[in-house]
Amino acid sequence: MEIATCSKGALAPHSTLDLLLGIEREMKMSPVELPDVQHFIGDGTYCRVMDVPADTFVMGHMHRGATVTSVLQGCINMLSNHGMEIGIYTAGDVFVTPPETKRLWYSALGGQIMTIHATRGLEVNPLDETSMKALQDLVLLTEGEA
Repeated sequence: MEIATCSKGALAPHSTLDLLLGIEREMKMSPVELPDVQHFIGDGTYCRVMDVPADTFVMGHMHRGATVTSVLQGCINMLSNHGMEIGIYTAGDVFVTPPETKRLWYSALGGQIMTIHATRGLEVNPLDETSMKALQDLVLLTEGEA
């Protein structure tokens, strides 16, 4: 049996993005129900908290701007399109993800992730679907933009 190998630097970021988009297509064929996402709105910020059940993969959206991310509970492994390096993050870790990052999360034992986004002056009412749609349009890239 032949195994394909290469050095870490040999894979361009667009190759990794293609890989992650392919994985996402496969994941959409057998989705897993996630617990409700909690939304918090502050002055100029939108925060999302998501529980990741044990032994679950989660593919994140690509964001227009840099995103502050924190692991609140557990241990999360992350692979992104900014190189093939796999990050291992535990409760208390905080890091910034660059714009246009596609992330694949995995948690063997379960965990909780928080992302914080700038709302750039957009007034957001979390109880108003139109307002939340405007927030998503501001923060998330669509498939055609990626």
